[in-house]
Amino acid sequence: MKNIAITEKRKRIGAIQMMLMLGVAVMIDIIQIFFLFFFGIGLIVNRFITIFAFMTFFLWFALNGVTFLTGKMSKEKMFRFFGVAFGEFIPIIGSLPLWSFGIYFTIKSVRKEDEIG
Repeated sequence: MKNIAITEKRKRIGAIQMMLMLGVAVMIDIIQIFFLFFFGIGLIVNRFITIFAFMTFFLWFALNGVTFLTGKMSKEKMFRFFGVAFGEFIPIIGSLPLWSFGIYFTIKSVRKEDEIG
């Protein structure tokens, strides 16, 4: 009888969790746009929302074993995640749905890194 080594690809962020993360990111973007355009207080309040969102997603990625300093896609992950946080602090650029795009592309980088090994 032969021993067959079955190698499973590591998948740190599954489909359901990806949808949850994207849903939260979209909601954060909607809330920021709402505060900016309807109340005009977005320039102040959105800074705090950005800090809270950054900490939330950083912890969420960390709990799934995603590190931004190591791995084959570390530069891409860092640019896509930290770039969003810095972009949110720029007034005109911060009104774009950066969290949605940033989380989506960060998850794509994590999945590509998982495929590579």
